[in-house]
Amino acid sequence: MNEIVSDSVHNIELVIAEKGGTVTLNLCAEDTILSIDRDLITNVISNLLDNAIKYSKDFPDVTVTTFIKGDKFHIAIADKGIGMSKEVQNKVFDRFYRAPMGNVHNIKGFGLGLNYAREIVHSHKGLISVKSSPGKGSTFTIILPLK
Repeated sequence: MNEIVSDSVHNIELVIAEKGGTVTLNLCAEDTILSIDRDLITNVISNLLDNAIKYSKDFPDVTVTTFIKGDKFHIAIADKGIGMSKEVQNKVFDRFYRAPMGNVHNIKGFGLGLNYAREIVHSHKGLISVKSSPGKGSTFTIILPLK
């Protein structure tokens, strides 16, 4: 799993650097092989990383952390972007939901990315969640079973 996460981060490092931002990667010491569809999980991680960049005000500062807790593998993607209210957090995984963003960016999309991410993670018997505060950023966490 660490290789999948590391490859996904490597693919966006240049974009973040071009925007004057940073990406920090903290991989757990124990690499784990999970029974997953590599391409689908890579798509989910890439979508979350792309959102972390899109919803950062100017200079994206993204931290990606992996760890094992009990019988679960965790991937946490944290940014210091615009964040979101509790109301938005409750709807952000809904199909076609687009949060009102004011004049931060002219961000295009259909409101499908996070819904897709949730469906893919659920199909792997996992969970995806978000914790966020307006103006302070968001942390999306993917939790996948080790077995």
